[in-house]
Amino acid sequence: MTDGEAREKLRATWAAFCDRMKALGDRILEDDFPQGDLAAAEGFRHLARMTNLGLTLAYEYDDPDFPLFLRNNDDVTQWGGPNADNTYLYARVDPSSVYRVYGNAKSTSGFIVTVRDGFMHTGHEKAEDLSSTEMHIEYDGSFELTIGGQERDGNWMPMMPDAQQIGVRIYFDDWEHQSPPEFHIVRVGSETEAPPLLTVERSARAIEHAATWIEKNLLFWNEWLAFRMQFLPVNGISPPMEVPGGSNEVITYAGGRFQLEDDEALVLSISGLTADYIGLVYYTEGWFETGNMTSRTSSLNQNQIHVDDDGGRRIVVCGCDPGVMNWLDTEGRPTGLIAMRTVNGDAMPEVAPRVVPVKDLESVLPPSTKWMSVEDRAVQRRIRREHLGDRFHR
Repeated sequence: MTDGEAREKLRATWAAFCDRMKALGDRILEDDFPQGDLAAAEGFRHLARMTNLGLTLAYEYDDPDFPLFLRNNDDVTQWGGPNADNTYLYARVDPSSVYRVYGNAKSTSGFIVTVRDGFMHTGHEKAEDLSSTEMHIEYDGSFELTIGGQERDGNWMPMMPDAQQIGVRIYFDDWEHQSPPEFHIVRVGSETEAPPLLTVERSARAIEHAATWIEKNLLFWNEWLAFRMQFLPVNGISPPMEVPGGSNEVITYAGGRFQLEDDEALVLSISGLTADYIGLVYYTEGWFETGNMTSRTSSLNQNQIHVDDDGGRRIVVCGCDPGVMNWLDTEGRPTGLIAMRTVNGDAMPEVAPRVVPVKDLESVLPPSTKWMSVEDRAVQRRIRREHLGDRFHR
């Protein structure tokens, strides 16, 4: 291929990418996507975010010989309903190679390493998990894990035959005191080598892969949510469902929808729940984002939720500050989604929902409810802002 032919190939590939993104911008305005000015504004922001992430994945993190961990699904690269209590890491791998993952996770609540054959929205769903609770972690928090090759002593997990990526979910449930951990990955045998220079073929392939990843991401999750919402109770929570995995962690998910007037609140009374991890989060429709993680209580975990004297937890879901600690802030939206996650729960919790006027909350909540002043709320928001600033912002 001559220099001129190479430049023309890249020009044509990029032009096709731009055409596909233009078409996708038209597509997300169609009737099967969320409607209204706010939905459109957030939809184009979501498209811009996924364009950035898709190109970054394809260009900078797609070499299985020289993998690096990319932090994705953070506050500005949300897709597929991320958990605000997680930091998500991604690295591209080759199933015929052996990889070493190492670092220090002392200032976390643990982590789960996952070997996958691809992204859910690209039609791949096979995954194998290994929890940090199954690994030997040194007293100082340092660890080393080998993935692939022959089974060996120490921390090891097999490589799936069609594996494409290694993912890590790192848990944080004490936002006031925990800080980002140290995670690294290297392909065994390439520690002293460096990647080759970028070629025309690889650059064109990255552009094409990015376009496909972005398209499938936006279309899949909108369709998935539309299907799931048919079965989710309005102003309630469905029974928890256990998600199968390859680790000893028992993870459950429950979901529901809220539909509230400006002066209404949904009170979720949760009883019979004891677990290593409890998390509730609100999501937008269509884009499956959590809204503003840093400045609003769009998520709550077990250390951010007050437990009443009777052992129950009352979560108040509404768009205006009700003055309670257990407030799930919907940002003033009339509709949206609610998800509840647990890890290693003793039993399936019971959730009793009730819609009440915001002005009547004091009369329906128990005397042991923890109320918050304006100053208390400012402290709560400062903790969120500083923790997520340390964990997510570059």
